[in-house]
Amino acid sequence: MDDRWHRVEELFAVSVDLPVSSRPAFLEVACGEDLDLRAEVESLLAADAGADSRMEVAVARAAETLSPEEPLAEGRSLGVYRILREIGRGGMGAVYLAERADQRFRKKVAIKMARLSAGGAFLAERFRRERQILAMLEHPNIARILDGGEATDGTPYLVMEYVEGSTITAFAEAGQLDLRARLRLFMKVAAAVQYAHQLLVVHRDLKPGNILVTSAGEPKLLDFGIAKLLEPDVLSGAAMETSTGVRLLSPDYASPEQVRGHAITTATDVYSLGAVLFELLTAVRPHKLKDYTAIEIDQVVCETLTERPSAVLARSGASRTNLSGKVDADLDVVVLKAMHKEPGRRYASVEHLTDDLERYLNGFPVLARSDSTHYRARKFVRRHRLAVTAAALLLTTVIGGIATTSWQAARAQEQARRADVRFRQVRHLANRFLFEFDENIEKLKGSTPARELVVATALEYLDSLSADMNDTYELRPELAIAYRKLGDIQGGPRAASLGRSEDALKSYKTALDIGERLFAEGRRDPGQLENMITSARTLGLLERRLRPHDGETSYVTRLTDSITTAEELVKQKRDAGTLRLLASGYRELGEYFADSNRATQAEQWYSRALPVYEEIFRLNPVLRSERGVLINTLLLGDVSTMLGDLERALGLYERSLAGWVRLASSPSAGQSEQRSLMGAHLSLGALLGDPSIPNLGVRNRAEKETASGLVISEGLAIADPENRTGRLDLAYASAQLGRILAATKPANSVRHLRKALALAEEVARTSPTDQVYRRHVLRYRTDLGTGLAAAALLSEASREFKSVMADVEAMEKPGVTFQLIGGEARRELAMVMYRAGSGDEAKRYALQALRSVEEYLKSHLDSIEMIDDLSLFYEAAARAHGSSQVSVEAQYLEKARQLWVEWPKHGHSSKFDLSRLQELQKWK
Repeated sequence: MDDRWHRVEELFAVSVDLPVSSRPAFLEVACGEDLDLRAEVESLLAADAGADSRMEVAVARAAETLSPEEPLAEGRSLGVYRILREIGRGGMGAVYLAERADQRFRKKVAIKMARLSAGGAFLAERFRRERQILAMLEHPNIARILDGGEATDGTPYLVMEYVEGSTITAFAEAGQLDLRARLRLFMKVAAAVQYAHQLLVVHRDLKPGNILVTSAGEPKLLDFGIAKLLEPDVLSGAAMETSTGVRLLSPDYASPEQVRGHAITTATDVYSLGAVLFELLTAVRPHKLKDYTAIEIDQVVCETLTERPSAVLARSGASRTNLSGKVDADLDVVVLKAMHKEPGRRYASVEHLTDDLERYLNGFPVLARSDSTHYRARKFVRRHRLAVTAAALLLTTVIGGIATTSWQAARAQEQARRADVRFRQVRHLANRFLFEFDENIEKLKGSTPARELVVATALEYLDSLSADMNDTYELRPELAIAYRKLGDIQGGPRAASLGRSEDALKSYKTALDIGERLFAEGRRDPGQLENMITSARTLGLLERRLRPHDGETSYVTRLTDSITTAEELVKQKRDAGTLRLLASGYRELGEYFADSNRATQAEQWYSRALPVYEEIFRLNPVLRSERGVLINTLLLGDVSTMLGDLERALGLYERSLAGWVRLASSPSAGQSEQRSLMGAHLSLGALLGDPSIPNLGVRNRAEKETASGLVISEGLAIADPENRTGRLDLAYASAQLGRILAATKPANSVRHLRKALALAEEVARTSPTDQVYRRHVLRYRTDLGTGLAAAALLSEASREFKSVMADVEAMEKPGVTFQLIGGEARRELAMVMYRAGSGDEAKRYALQALRSVEEYLKSHLDSIEMIDDLSLFYEAAARAHGSSQVSVEAQYLEKARQLWVEWPKHGHSSKFDLSRLQELQKWK
């Protein structure tokens, strides 16, 4: 297809949607002096609408290649579908209501039939692209494709889910929906668009006519016929956009870049969503078009500033909605930011737009702000430079006389309003620091110290306001969020942080104190409750780390109380926000039981959390919601490993990894998605071949997956050297690779293990009381000792094991975790002594090690990891006695063997436990 035919199709696609009276003016501008081009476009338009006497010549010339199709007759069959009636028609084709006619199912469908005379190969390509794009999109608010094919004459068609409903604007007006209901309805549509963006699909034709609402109130997004793929190779081959796609648009909702043929991005859909929201609020289209000429479209869409929705509603006779007086300045700036003429000044994503609407609905200040006077003036001068220069000369001659009087009046007004203005301006600035700035720089590499400065600055502003306004009730929710965010950055246990755990503890306590006071005073909106519950849980987790003996009970109490609160909230209002609080509580309780080696209870709570996360994703399918599903899937893989179901764990890990690969490559992904991708690689690698846990023995693949995780962790650590969590992630990945390499590449193994220990020690020095940091140091020192022993460096290995033992013995009240690490170090030291020929010392250390852990491990026989550990302790005792006391050796050997014989009664049998039993039965 040559460039000229592309141009013909492009001009036809625009002009066919214009009023007939506006087409000549449009074609005169678009075609210029190219009369042949204009004649070809007019011939297509004539074929579309039927020629009048003035165009008979053009029709005759086109007749050889163009023949307008007749509507399909009622009862005609297309494959297994029977046509019932035509329900829509346009320049590109027709849509029919049909039903399946093979007696297997009785289901009505919509069949979209191409009109090849209106576009030939171009339209066939558009249909093929739409079918492939729709096949990618599985979302409750996107109309699904059911089938597709070609009629007997080769005309392509699509079989779609039939949506019986009215357009979103008609539905809102017919039901007299209030403001909150309209915004919630719109946010469902936005979530569908955001979902498509995550799959790199831009709709490009968002308008009320493409958004139908069912009688149940569920919106359905239609017509991805001109959608654009943002990345090559998403479907197959090259990117699927054609040059004609740039001009397939509805001028009433099109963005400036569409009108002028500039680059199309997700910002294009943000603009069109803003236009739909404008009409949903005002019942008036945002673009005031009359003749639909090319010049008018360009002027109105690209140059004319969009009127504020509230002004449209306030104008006498302009409003046909029930929202007059209810749309305020905050909603104005949200709509106007979405519809900014410059793509870079719109919301960064659809998710940012819906987040701002959520803030509005929850009573928080929105992050969008109208353009400054300076910005608007600069744009005006740029458009009207000559007139502004002349006006400036005139203004200079009169301004002096007005200035004195104006200044006196303004001074009095300013003094009266100063406190209120300062309050609002500083509050807005603080919120921009707290939300907009922080959330944007969080995705940047190396941003942890900058994030602390941003949040601390916001907190300083809010604290000063709170003092000035006598601890105003209005500011407390923001103060609570600021303190919680500051705690996350200072030393939060779950994400990038600076490792200052004690500072974080104070911030979380302050956040929780504010939240609990708000709760007691009746402030219970979802945003405030989510922050309070998150602060309570994180505080409990951090207390457990810093004060293990006192913090355990406190953590469980805070966690169970928060779950009870969340369950009550869900009963009152079942939406994504309340469900997220519930799911995260279930998941965290599962994590607590997993950390305590109570695998069965952990699986129960993870299994309760997963369907809740899946429901959240169905209700609000954005990146944050899918993160919950993928994290919980990974945790279920962890507990499946503990229960011995290694094949199930493999499937869960692979599913989670595939999801993180996709999310980490999306345009909106940041450091947190990269970190999660790293974790997915490492979890899969450990299952495949980490000798420290039950594994599948696929060592080569284990090394590959672990190396992939290590590469990601190295990149994150280098980019953000102040992020202590990132340093620990790198240590974790290095240690895992070191353990996997120990049997085949001992020198490389030791190098990675030394690196892991050095990183852990560096982090631990920043917070000496943090027991998790201390545990990492002892864990990696033990791993290093094991690696040194595998490399036959027995003296060095002995020193590392003795160092671990001494540290644990020096603890006043070592918890179970430290006792297990100390016992393992003692056990491995026994094996070093055995290899060095020191039989008596080997027996002494082996028996001490066994006695220190046996009782605890025997109380957790539902975990294959605990079974394996206990078996290794029995095996070490057997080996240490083997050369001199055969009967004692046999006694411990039988205990180990019996563990594996009994294992299927406690958990899932797999190749791992069977191979361990065979090893013991072959022991000589």
